[in-house]
Amino acid sequence: MITTTLTQQLKELPSQPGVYLFKNKFGNVLYVGKAKILKQRVRSYFQAKADLSELKQIMLQQISVVDTIPVATETDAMVLEDQLIKDYQPRFNTLAKDDKSFLYIHITAEQFPRVLAVRRPNMDQGGIFYGPYPYAKSLRDVLRLLHTIFQYRTCGTLPKRACLEYYIGNCQAPCIGNINEVDYRAQIDRIIAFFEGKGAALNTHLAEQMQRAAAEQQFELATRLRNQLAALERLQASRKTPRQYLLAQLQQGNLDIESGLSQLAVALQLPRPPHRVEVYDISHQQGKYIVGSMIVFSDGLPDKAEYRRFRVRTVVGQSDDFKSLREVVTRRLKRDWPLPDLAIMDGGKGQLSAVAPLWQLAQVPVVALAKKREELFLPDQPLPILLPAGSQELFLVQRMRDEAHRFAISYYRLLHSKAMTQARRPV
Repeated sequence: MITTTLTQQLKELPSQPGVYLFKNKFGNVLYVGKAKILKQRVRSYFQAKADLSELKQIMLQQISVVDTIPVATETDAMVLEDQLIKDYQPRFNTLAKDDKSFLYIHITAEQFPRVLAVRRPNMDQGGIFYGPYPYAKSLRDVLRLLHTIFQYRTCGTLPKRACLEYYIGNCQAPCIGNINEVDYRAQIDRIIAFFEGKGAALNTHLAEQMQRAAAEQQFELATRLRNQLAALERLQASRKTPRQYLLAQLQQGNLDIESGLSQLAVALQLPRPPHRVEVYDISHQQGKYIVGSMIVFSDGLPDKAEYRRFRVRTVVGQSDDFKSLREVVTRRLKRDWPLPDLAIMDGGKGQLSAVAPLWQLAQVPVVALAKKREELFLPDQPLPILLPAGSQELFLVQRMRDEAHRFAISYYRLLHSKAMTQARRPV
């Protein structure tokens, strides 16, 4: 059923590329999609003659809110859609959860690492992975540019003599000792800095090389370096992360994270909106492979570089979530990590009671979020808090809790899969 509010939202859709989020009346994200023109794509779902699958017809009945995030290009929409699907894990995105068709960057763990574009990343190979990247041609163009700058090796096995790549200036030939491991690693570190968005140091390096070549009257080399520097600067200027898009969206009022944080602070009687929020969850199967997750939201957005996972050691062969959670929090508080402004436990009064003394000793506010009625339990308060249905503050804590659960489940599945693989190996 299309409500009056939803009808008004459909009238106000922007005519530009972007990502749309279908939500139910509780603020839960049902589906994330991308569009070349948001107005046309989103409205197509609600046309009387829309040819929708049975699954999407069921989804349509549950939609109460449509949020949109306009972006600059269709490519940006594709990248943002992929990231948001990972963040929210919407139940109706069954076809979008498999991202194996995208390319990843793999910086290998070899003595002299290679930089590869791969379709199906195998984390067991070690090294560093970046991605996914939706357009193969654009990514390969970037790799060709980086290869000409840093001349890393591309051969699968180090040969006994220098190959053609060395003689045409595309490799520094570690195979014959032409570059040592330390200097080669420094080149790889600059490539890592590029993919992690630390382009300033890379640009400085290129500028210094260009100036040196010009001073030595190597004008052809100086020109090539100038062109490479300009290309990198254009590439860096055009790159936006999903986090930047979400922050920009705050100003447009569609995803009011700032308001959600402020209202959450009021509800929990915090002195100010929480900047760093840590959320914890325990996952296991009948006491086997017990793991804990710690996810971090900074200013209301996932801060995945700060995520941590724990394999529970003191609870073996039993289902004791309280003791498991206490171990995880105890180990976390022994680490020299920034303390959060708020800690959220997935669970109810039992989970809260198990860890509240630890957080209180660290002078960190702590609450527990019970999944059945989305109740927030606070220490020393007999009755839980119910955040308003559909409110931004409820949406935020639900999203945080769901992300902690997803992260814990992924670690449990990893341990379970490894155990099953070892059990199948012949003796």
